[in-house]
Amino acid sequence: MLDVALIELVSAGLRRFFSEDQNTARSSTEADDGALLRRLLVASPEVAGALVNRCVADQWHSIQANQLPTEIATEHLARLPRILAADRTSPDATEDFFAQSPIALADAIILATDIDTSDGTIDETILTFLLEVFLRSLQASRTEIETLLPLMAGPPDLDAPISYPPELDTLADALPPPASVPRPRSDATLTLEKIARADALAVSVPILELITVAVINRTRSPHLRQADLADVAAKARAIRAELAGFAVRRPFGWSDLDTLVNTFDAGRLDACSRTLTAIEEEAVRQGSPGAPRAPELVDCAIQMRLLRARLYALQGNDIAAARQMGHAQRHVPRTDHARRWQMAIREARHYEHAAYHDRDPAHFDSAARACSSAFASLSADTPPALRAEIQSELAHYLIRLGHIELSSSRFEIAAQLLEDAVPNLGADDDARVRLLALIRQGDAVMGLARLSGADHLSGRAVASYEAASHLISTAADGPARHGDMRRPFDEGIAALRARLAVALLSRSASNEDASLHETALDTIADVLPSLAAPHDLGEDASFSANLLAGQCHYAAALWLTMMGETDAARQRMKAAVSALEDIGCNRLALELSRDMDSRWSSQAMALCAEFEATGPATAA
Repeated sequence: MLDVALIELVSAGLRRFFSEDQNTARSSTEADDGALLRRLLVASPEVAGALVNRCVADQWHSIQANQLPTEIATEHLARLPRILAADRTSPDATEDFFAQSPIALADAIILATDIDTSDGTIDETILTFLLEVFLRSLQASRTEIETLLPLMAGPPDLDAPISYPPELDTLADALPPPASVPRPRSDATLTLEKIARADALAVSVPILELITVAVINRTRSPHLRQADLADVAAKARAIRAELAGFAVRRPFGWSDLDTLVNTFDAGRLDACSRTLTAIEEEAVRQGSPGAPRAPELVDCAIQMRLLRARLYALQGNDIAAARQMGHAQRHVPRTDHARRWQMAIREARHYEHAAYHDRDPAHFDSAARACSSAFASLSADTPPALRAEIQSELAHYLIRLGHIELSSSRFEIAAQLLEDAVPNLGADDDARVRLLALIRQGDAVMGLARLSGADHLSGRAVASYEAASHLISTAADGPARHGDMRRPFDEGIAALRARLAVALLSRSASNEDASLHETALDTIADVLPSLAAPHDLGEDASFSANLLAGQCHYAAALWLTMMGETDAARQRMKAAVSALEDIGCNRLALELSRDMDSRWSSQAMALCAEFEATGPATAA
């Protein structure tokens, strides 16, 4: 029984470290079966009971927290009293015991004990863990132990009943069933499981280890989602398939490509990259000096760069991947605007991912420069829809920078770009591109309105958001041109409703139109749970959700302040600041906090002035 095992452990621990006969050699079969504790519970039930309660509770909680099955816990706890009875490790003195590390002492005791684990029922790791928890409990009970020390001498009263702590009555029922946690697995078992996971994902074990680390670094969490791992594994398989094709096609008669796939499977991606670089250089070398290269040579050089970018991205190195995308554009003729843009937007996306993953907003500037460079290279005969798409993407990064830097010029340029872009995106163009342009147009105007204090501009934002809402309700999703880099959050209904509610509150505030604020506040209350839902860390969805949540909380706080509900407004502002600081918008959080503090201060001063002028009865 678990209760008996715990009582015997406490008794054995007290005898081993604190009783007068602790230095007397005892065999492993001479544990006192709770006799010492029996005496203490009779002599000083309150103090001894407090000691036992702590030891029992700590052990109980540790067993529960680690989901250790009852039968396994009991089996190992029952072994510990005999281990302590036979143990002769230092320390022997009370002071030495309290100076020891519980972890080091538990390790020393278990290592010094000849434990039979041949039948598979006892695991030294579990023994060490349970002993460490117990020793930590003893050290936390120094006051009780020092009180009980004088009572530990003399023969035990074997006839006195033991009063078990009340926690033990329900302990066994509270613990998880034996099947909840398997026994500790051996290294061989873990290796076999790793191989099985790799086989299930159709990748090699080294590639599995590589992409696992990349996903953990990207999400900043040790908890892997199978969907994330499967997505990256699919990209690894696609890269492997392309590398395998080289051995068949043998570009430029390359002779040493047979081992390229094996090199990849071994996780030696740097070696793969060197081979791709050599093929790219050969494609460039074979071009005629001063003359346009043959299309097949251009395609080969581009393919090598794109593959190198994908190898870096597979490892989670978005900066290196972005640079490879930038280099790939050099191989594309300047007149091929569409193809250059395909690479430029991927370059920008990689910089954007790096900004989220590294928590470094400077990468947004690099993304903006990638789009700006593509925009600057356009000619007069560039299709208007392509020009508009580039303008929209450039505006996206300027808006991000505007929120982070609190730069009105960023918002102003973005608004100008989108004002020019939106009319050039008609019904025949990609509906998704038009949708994002309308949403971004509203975002740019709202940012400019907040920084300039021109609340009347929010009406223009409302018009953009309403147009986006109409487009969602009437148009089917267009094809995603860059599907592997999609950012679907901003296109969601909840995100658009949140934007529209904030804009409506701003417009109603400037026009003193109280008829709109209730609907807007209801909308905010409705969408906030979805904005607060977990999103992938280090992704655009997390940034957008937190930004919108912060804006919604601030808008609600503003209205609550106007209604005189200052306490509720303070809670909203606290939530707004937390959401914004989580995504690095510290300056924005500070600015909004200062604005609200100023409003509260003005409100308080006005109330005081009214009180002084009219007296308490009228002011109330």
